[in-house]
Amino acid sequence: MNIIQQVASIGSRLTPAEHRVASYIIDYPELVLKQNVGQLAQASGSSPASVVRFFKRANFGNLAQFKINLSSELAKQSGQRSRDVDPHDDYEIVKQKLLDNSIQSLYQTGDTLAKGIVLDVVEQIHNAKRIYLLGIGASYLVAENIVQKWMRAGVTMQMYQELNVFLPLVETAGPNDLFWFISNSGKTPEIVWAASAVKKRGLKSVSLTKVGDNELSRVTRWQLHTASPLETEVRSAATNSLLSQFLVIDIVYYFYLSQYYDEIADNINRTHGIIAEYHQALADNTKTTRTETNGSNHN
Repeated sequence: MNIIQQVASIGSRLTPAEHRVASYIIDYPELVLKQNVGQLAQASGSSPASVVRFFKRANFGNLAQFKINLSSELAKQSGQRSRDVDPHDDYEIVKQKLLDNSIQSLYQTGDTLAKGIVLDVVEQIHNAKRIYLLGIGASYLVAENIVQKWMRAGVTMQMYQELNVFLPLVETAGPNDLFWFISNSGKTPEIVWAASAVKKRGLKSVSLTKVGDNELSRVTRWQLHTASPLETEVRSAATNSLLSQFLVIDIVYYFYLSQYYDEIADNINRTHGIIAEYHQALADNTKTTRTETNGSNHN
């Protein structure tokens, strides 16, 4: 996890004034390198005392020590900031941009994801009676990926993208049910509203968002995070964010398999078997049809 991601990840532990300091650092890291405590306080709308407390609470020591680490981090990332494809880019340039951004996003997500939270989420999935997923837009693709994986292990999940259909489940759910909310930004209004309703009723919930303090993370019990995606704010498509989310799902899923393999191995084999049986039957039917067609032509 790089230093900016560390700043983003501690948001829930900060006072409002300290949170303003953290938000400013995340948004304007290059400017922070040129500022002293008083200037940073003024720029972030806080006080010098809040700035000093922030660095101590975040275990960065002080501003001077933080600036040394930040300068080193920014130097490493120089030239690696993501851009959407520019007009008239050559094919090789387009390909290299996407590869570089994807690789960097995946590595950073791997660094961001902590073993402890994965253990907790795996245990909750295993113990849940029913699991309900909510994702809108590109996040619904992530929900589909989750359901497709766990159904092979015999875990029943239901996915939704329409809030009017999803909300009645909140009222009828029991204490052993689990809700899983997906939003890269952590700010999707419908997702946040539904997660808040789940929290209000004392039900269990998991969120998948990019790293940092966001509305969705604050109202869910367990939080899975990706690295902040290397995408422009006004993007042409959700590219690196989806790749990073899929990586998190893969890690959680395969760790789930490793933890409960003896229980679910038979389900994995049988679900694989019926799909193989279908494809074999389809191939046999196609072969029979071709044989009959050829026979008719000869006649």
